[in-house]
Amino acid sequence: MVHQRRKSDREAVSEDDCLCAISWLKLNMAQGFVIVDDVERRLSWTTGCAIDAFDTLLDEGLAMIDDGHKDGIRRYWFPCVSSISTPGGADT
Repeated sequence: MVHQRRKSDREAVSEDDCLCAISWLKLNMAQGFVIVDDVERRLSWTTGCAIDAFDTLLDEGLAMIDDGHKDGIRRYWFPCVSSISTPGGADT
């Protein structure tokens, strides 16, 4: 799917590359919300690469889009890795 979305002949992307990128995003950047600029800066990724990664996570149901901010910056949330513990111990 990554190769199809890129629509150009770039360096091959292996399944391990994709799993590593998703894992890195999930564990290191998915604490709250993430914006494309964060991924570009922290991972030295291009805008296209960051958006491709987010689109894949959205397609898989692992992320949600939040466009409701006055600054117009899209935020990506990862409810699949975020939980809030209550004093009773139940996750919400």
